[in-house]
Amino acid sequence: MYSRHNQDGFTYWRVSASPHDASNWGEEQTFDWTPYFKEVDPKNHVTYPNLFFLSAENRTYDFSRAVNTDPTILVSGDQGDTWSLGGKLLTEGRKGYVNGYTKYASNGIDRIDFITTDHHPRDYNNSIYHGYVRGGKLCRTDGTVVDENVLDKDGQPQAKLTKVLAASSVFGSDVMTHAWTVSLKLDRQGQPFGLITARANDVPENSNFSDHRLFYVRIDGGGWRVSQVAKLGPPLFPSEQDYTGLGDVDVFDPNVVYVSTPIDPRDGKALKVHEIFKGTTADAGKTWAWAAATADSAVDNLRPVVCSWGDGKRAVLWFRGEMRQSQHYKCEVVGFVDGKL
Repeated sequence: MYSRHNQDGFTYWRVSASPHDASNWGEEQTFDWTPYFKEVDPKNHVTYPNLFFLSAENRTYDFSRAVNTDPTILVSGDQGDTWSLGGKLLTEGRKGYVNGYTKYASNGIDRIDFITTDHHPRDYNNSIYHGYVRGGKLCRTDGTVVDENVLDKDGQPQAKLTKVLAASSVFGSDVMTHAWTVSLKLDRQGQPFGLITARANDVPENSNFSDHRLFYVRIDGGGWRVSQVAKLGPPLFPSEQDYTGLGDVDVFDPNVVYVSTPIDPRDGKALKVHEIFKGTTADAGKTWAWAAATADSAVDNLRPVVCSWGDGKRAVLWFRGEMRQSQHYKCEVVGFVDGKL
């Protein structure tokens, strides 16, 4: 499933010719959102599909940014051959560009977790929230039901969910604002963990974009623990104040992260370009040990993605090159395999 980024009102999808075969696809099909956009805002577009199959329900979910720029749901009961509108996951009054940036993860059986912001960080001093969908209900981290039926047209505001990181939280003497979601995975016990970013010491507001931080978030004794991982430096380019090199976590090993940063996390020294570093923790994120995955690079190494398939098998991918705007880049996808094959 795919979409043109903020260009039209259609979600596109294809179904593979046979299970697990990514080399042969059926005809492209479309879902037309425009009748639903007309009810709220005809200028809406759709983007960012996120697909999850829940075997306990025999249902496939797509979460896309769609009606009112809220996370909106499509559902399929026939393995993706046909789709219908499921309803709203979340909703807020519009503030600036869009409502909420959401990252999802699922156990593939009966539950879909997510973390989300209020709005775009350039428009709002976001907090980060967590919730999950199970049995057609929207729940907070502790299982409290926020919405009895996520498959209706009435979404819930993010503020009803569990707050993972509050806006303007203080770490040491540093104030963290304008948070943004980066990555979310579920560990072997089905507990969510992931990464988020925030601006440090942006005082007065919207005057200092030079110091972004990466944070590790993880369930600890029923609540959320938030720990600083690394400094990410200034934005990649001036037009997007909160674009950074980002990072990712290993779904099979919550103690491993890969980070793109122009600041060496081992000694705090500035680097000529963004390099990739592997971080490991032995205390649930309180402290990190670092090793360089790239070094002395001629161009930036950005946005690592960790692809793991168990038993210590891990591939790390990223893009290497120049990124001057969100849709203007000259890069190549590179990577390596780390671990036992």
